[in-house]
Amino acid sequence: MLVDNHGRLPQFLEHFHKLYGKHQNALREDGGVLASEQTSVVELVKPEDVLAKMVYAIANPVTGHLVERVHHWPGVESLTAIDHDVPLTATKPIRFFDPENGDLPMSSTCTFGARQASSA
Repeated sequence: MLVDNHGRLPQFLEHFHKLYGKHQNALREDGGVLASEQTSVVELVKPEDVLAKMVYAIANPVTGHLVERVHHWPGVESLTAIDHDVPLTATKPIRFFDPENGDLPMSSTCTFGARQASSA
């Protein structure tokens, strides 16, 4: 569940997408990783709404014909974490970020179900 008590989700998304895009562009030479249109944020009222969006996001690489099976996706994939009830941890890529500068955590962990997300 995402709660935006301070109304800063738009700034977070802008910052996140900018960093993600720069990182991906640093890894690839073709650029154009992210779509240019504004991010869509949808309120998910019922548990069924949340489940439908989770299924959509997890299955997206398969329905987009990028891979045959979800676990073949080379990027972040949460189905395994959900299936096995284990946290999903992303580590800050040292190749892109200076480990001595900045206030971003070295890693961030997302748990699914009743647990809460945390940063280290």
